[in-house]
Amino acid sequence: MLIMLLLGCNQPKPQHQLPNINWTPLDEPPLFLDCPTEDANENWQCFSHNLQQQLADKLIPLSDSFASGRDTLFISLKVDTIGQISVLGLSRGGSNKMRELFLPIVTQTVKQLPRAQPAFKTNLEIPVEVSWTLPVCVSK
Repeated sequence: MLIMLLLGCNQPKPQHQLPNINWTPLDEPPLFLDCPTEDANENWQCFSHNLQQQLADKLIPLSDSFASGRDTLFISLKVDTIGQISVLGLSRGGSNKMRELFLPIVTQTVKQLPRAQPAFKTNLEIPVEVSWTLPVCVSK
């Protein structure tokens, strides 16, 4: 009878700490297969450089369509948990003409990129989705 009484008592449930979802230097950024190194900063730089180079190859020929000067377009991108890269949209910046011309080209270029290794949240030991904005300067 004493055992039943002890098991039936309301004991406080243990408090669980929520996981840290903030990015840390130990987390692994998304990367293309030709970029793997042990340094996360180098991986991020290589990933960004490859992405920028692919976009530049497609966008530089379009710079003749614009007036002289310099303009910046902000491209919002996402790498999901399986490594698929997608365009979320074009943020403020750049002329309307530039955004209308670049969006289909940027979207098509990103669709043709090889699948990347997703970002990896090391303290949770899972792949995570990452989003960021890539500035693209266009000058003539």
